[in-house]
Amino acid sequence: MTTKEYNLKNWRTNIAGTTLIFIGVVMVLIGYSSGLTIWGNFQSMFVSFKSIHFFIGTLLMFLIKFGFIFLGYYLLKNNDKITRAKTDNKGLYFKEMSKSSSFTRGAFDLKPFTFLPYAKIKNIYLIKSIWLGYTLEVETENERIKLVTTNALSDVDKKEIYSIVKTRIT
Repeated sequence: MTTKEYNLKNWRTNIAGTTLIFIGVVMVLIGYSSGLTIWGNFQSMFVSFKSIHFFIGTLLMFLIKFGFIFLGYYLLKNNDKITRAKTDNKGLYFKEMSKSSSFTRGAFDLKPFTFLPYAKIKNIYLIKSIWLGYTLEVETENERIKLVTTNALSDVDKKEIYSIVKTRIT
């Protein structure tokens, strides 16, 4: 068996990327006024040099605006490369959301895959949910792990992961 990757669908990342860019551009245009000069518009839209308080506040807002636009561009550029799970001869690889702060939970795509060998998997569950469709849970000797990041995959992909892991552990 070769490595099989399960990626997010292109239309989802295209919608997310376009929405983030739109939010960033709209936030930039909030400070625009036709009655102001070019320098006045620049200060109200990007960075203001009126006082140190205005400078720090507008600099933070500029970083947030730029973050929205950059993240949207990144999603559009890499829309076919966002992998949520992998299977191969050795085991199951998946992105795990940590139980720590919300900031680190939001950056789960930056972390490496969590590897779970087939020998450590006792059982895998495919649970039907009204709101999420099918969800995957893996039971090991110590714990039962919800594969939260695979919820964005299609039901067909989740069923395929379930069948591959189920055949490998039995």
